[in-house]
Amino acid sequence: MQYNDFKGKLALITGSSGGVGYRVAELLARNGAHVVINSRSEENAERAAVRLRTISGEISIAVGDVGRYDDAVKVAAVAAEITGNIDILVSSGARSEIRPQPFADMTGPQLVEAFNSRFFARLFPVHAA
Repeated sequence: MQYNDFKGKLALITGSSGGVGYRVAELLARNGAHVVINSRSEENAERAAVRLRTISGEISIAVGDVGRYDDAVKVAAVAAEITGNIDILVSSGARSEIRPQPFADMTGPQLVEAFNSRFFARLFPVHAA
């Protein structure tokens, strides 16, 4: 089912070349939003964009590692240039060398690495936008 609830809105979804971020991008595209795909990999972003363009012609790409603040600023700027502003931001996805595991099984350094890599990858895009 398709609605136009988000027609005329620009949505930046970080970490959206796969997984949950991709599914959110898919739903927003189906509902009329201009969707900006973000990935650290241009190849992965383009692959996701090709699939999404079968749903909507309003799909763009902003490549960068939003876990790094300077990249998050560039990604937000690329997205904002498309329509002049970002109406919707979904901060999804984050990489870490530390795989998900029970909190009690993690060492102190693993806690710091997991927090820094996952928390800032979600916070930086919000601040940059």
